Amino acid sequence: MPPKTLKYILIIGVAVIWGIIIFRIITAQNEGAIKREVTAPPKSAQPIYDSFSLNADYPDPFLPDTTLILPASQSKKNNAAQIQTNAPIEQSKPDINFIQYIGMISNPQKKIKVAIVQMHGREYLVREKEEFGEVTFLRIEKGGLSVLIKGKMYKINKQR
Repeated sequence: MPPKTLKYILIIGVAVIWGIIIFRIITAQNEGAIKREVTAPPKSAQPIYDSFSLNADYPDPFLPDTTLILPASQSKKNNAAQIQTNAPIEQSKPDINFIQYIGMISNPQKKIKVAIVQMHGREYLVREKEEFGEVTFLRIEKGGLSVLIKGKMYKINKQR
């Protein structure tokens, strides 16, 4: 077959294929023109609610002059001079098992350390030198927490 004849046959084949494609597009659009009735959803349908909720009612621990989760009546800040830091350090005793040190949040730019502590089954955010009832939180470190209870200093290790 000469090259010119092959060229004309291929051009006719391409035209036929494109004609079929355009024909199918036009017929599909005409079928979509059928009038459809839109109905409102039934009134008995109830909205689906999430099974969880976020409780974000705690303040930013790095903002100055804000009290943390602790109420103002229970939380008192003491100066470093008022706290007895030379009291003997004792390892955790059974009488302080109500305090569990969970972790620490620190801001190295402002040099603020906030401890996450669980006391009596509730979690609290406390700062260094902050007093909660008879417990004063002296030092917050990565591995442990130093507290002062009834004049005695205790070291509480981090929960693993």
